[in-house]
Amino acid sequence: TLTANSINITSSTNTINAGGGADVFSGTASGWSLTNSLNELTDNIFTFTDVTSANLSGESLTGTTGTDTFDMTGASLTANGIAVSGVANNQVNTNGGEDVFSGAANGWSLTGTANELTDSIDETYTFTGVTGANLSGQVLAGSDSADTFNITGGTLTANSINITSSTNTINA
Repeated sequence: TLTANSINITSSTNTINAGGGADVFSGTASGWSLTNSLNELTDNIFTFTDVTSANLSGESLTGTTGTDTFDMTGASLTANGIAVSGVANNQVNTNGGEDVFSGAANGWSLTGTANELTDSIDETYTFTGVTGANLSGQVLAGSDSADTFNITGGTLTANSINITSSTNTINA
């Protein structure tokens, strides 16, 4: 059942244009997922297009298995063009893929756990399930735990994450 502005919607397509603006999403057991298109969210039943700002009401956010973009501006997150807030535990499951991370003032940090990154200065969000990270020319820092760095043929893998477009200096 879809409820929009306290109105129960019973006969609708499964694609809804959110119309831009600041929207609040809630009530899904499975959480919310990005799609392969910018400004779209889905609960695996309904797909919302033209989403520019989404408060997820403490529910989870999952990326696609393709390429997603995650941009940090201070403590604010933009994911695939959507200004996102209210994410459960401030943790985003990137769901693998070769994702693009940008905007973190002091770059990105490993957390000490395989396939995890966080923004270095605020550590506002933790990104799990990271298999590939394009760091948009920003710095990568190690954690205060024992990290694993492997260089094969000029490719850096750190804590099981294939790192690209980082500076060549890593604060391990």
